[in-house]
Amino acid sequence: MAAADKVSYMIGSTEERTTNSMPYYDGIEPSVKNAAKRFYSKSQFAATALCIFGSPTLAFCSVFAIEIASFLMTLVRKGIIKARTYHVIYSFGLFIMFPAMLTTFFGGDHEAGMGTFRALGAAAIAVRLRLGWHLNKHLVWSMSIVMTYYLTLPAVSMGEALGLGPFGVAW
Repeated sequence: MAAADKVSYMIGSTEERTTNSMPYYDGIEPSVKNAAKRFYSKSQFAATALCIFGSPTLAFCSVFAIEIASFLMTLVRKGIIKARTYHVIYSFGLFIMFPAMLTTFFGGDHEAGMGTFRALGAAAIAVRLRLGWHLNKHLVWSMSIVMTYYLTLPAVSMGEALGLGPFGVAW
């Protein structure tokens, strides 16, 4: 993360980033635009957490949305597709991870399910700390990883004790 920050500082722009400069179609309601940005942000947190805790398959599948966003942005800039098409396809690329995570939860591989559960826990904590309280991203991820690692097993044990299943507390 520090290396990416350094490169962004040296040659990047603090104003024109992919997510900041995404075009939106004319006439979009501000509430819809804000909801889309929030969904994109949360999905990026989840993808990062899946790379840390998730199964290799889920971590790799997260790359799809990243790659499709770059490709779609190029198509928008060249006038080949409209901004609305970009958002529909990009949203689908992000959303497809949720059914994949559910199959990991209920697929019978307890370790993969625990990894996904930890990833979602880390993402939830990171979203709250970063987007809600605007804390430093290095602090946010450090806290999220440590907290999730130690809180997951008691949460899962509590869910099983209450008869909610292995991941019942999360729901």
